[in-house]
Amino acid sequence: MKLTSILSGNTISYDKNWFGTYHNLNGTLNGRKFKNSEKLLYGTTANLAITKEIAAKIDFSENFPLAAGEDIEFCFRANQQGFVIKYVQKMIVFHNYGYTRNFYKNLQKFRNQFKKYGQGETTLVKEVPNYYAYFDKTEEIPSKI
Repeated sequence: MKLTSILSGNTISYDKNWFGTYHNLNGTLNGRKFKNSEKLLYGTTANLAITKEIAAKIDFSENFPLAAGEDIEFCFRANQQGFVIKYVQKMIVFHNYGYTRNFYKNLQKFRNQFKKYGQGETTLVKEVPNYYAYFDKTEEIPSKI
């Protein structure tokens, strides 16, 4: 087994409203952790650090038309090549989703964000057909505020 070469951190919503709270509780940008392990299936590029070795060996797939799912596929390939991805709670990024005080605009923005994630997931499943087989083996990582 190789040394830890990828670190993924605690991504907290900058937005202090219902939508930001949802992202924090759901761990929208914190990846998925293997159960009973410190290793991750994936971390998100909103808060990801890789070594020079990884950057030289693994490219991001150009098959993803949106910024959604490409980081999961990248980490999946890293795992397959024996690289270890670890979650570091103290590696904090505050992510601004851009919510405002207007509930209806926020609702539309929230809907569009998850629609984009769904579109990315369609490409992801084409690239990694057995992706869903990992869900029973992994769990979400809620943001630690």
